[in-house]
Amino acid sequence: MKYKGIYKILQKRKRSVPGFTYDDRSCWGNNDYTAQLTPLWICAEDRATGCRLWITQTSAAALRISYVRIGGNGKRMGHETHIRCKSRTELAIRLERLFAALDEESAESSWKGAKAA
Repeated sequence: MKYKGIYKILQKRKRSVPGFTYDDRSCWGNNDYTAQLTPLWICAEDRATGCRLWITQTSAAALRISYVRIGGNGKRMGHETHIRCKSRTELAIRLERLFAALDEESAESSWKGAKAA
């Protein structure tokens, strides 16, 4: 499988984090024009950390993770952040690191909120 590392991380996240979902709109298995334009296109929502993510490859050199904070109603809060990657391996590594950072940030904000109460 072309993006095995990325799917492995997403499946692990889905099993271990309540409220994590993703929609895979990738065309990498097809042999048509659409597959050439968007071989990888995954949109994920992580309610545990309050983020929406896009994991994309829109050309041979354009591998990217984009994410934005979302509110309880699913609407965007703030600006998107983009992480550009040079390879599928780097994309998988950075995705895993991003989830760890978002989890840590979420735990810190929950701890601060509990301490203030």
